[in-house]
Amino acid sequence: MLSFEMSQKYKYWGISYNSLYDIISDFCNKKTEMKGSIQNIFKGKCPKCHKGQVFETNGNPILLKMPKMHTSCPNCHHHFEKEPGYFTGAMYVSYALSIAEVVALLIALSLVFPMNMDYLIIFVISLLLGLSSFNFRISRLIWMYLF
Repeated sequence: MLSFEMSQKYKYWGISYNSLYDIISDFCNKKTEMKGSIQNIFKGKCPKCHKGQVFETNGNPILLKMPKMHTSCPNCHHHFEKEPGYFTGAMYVSYALSIAEVVALLIALSLVFPMNMDYLIIFVISLLLGLSSFNFRISRLIWMYLF
């Protein structure tokens, strides 16, 4: 009498799974983790414990005050700057955010308010100066969550 076993192993991204259900549940868990990470980036939470605040102050571009960062997490004592020059890469993230903001704003304003390009550029530059502290915080948080 012949017997067949239905134990088939699945391999996805180098990880072995026993069933398709395991693949789907693992994907859903990672999707939930990513959603939580994005929320924690915007809330300014620690990338390790997700509870402590990364920044002491949010900064105020009107008063020309930049955000002040904790050196380590108040909750889990995770050191944020891993090495000297660690946040140099966050500068590139900030640049990408600024370019995305400028392009989106120029498209939106040129469609809604057809005005002279000189006024658009002045408005966009003033908006970038206003969003500088936001970009500073978010770019550093994105950099910490990535690396």
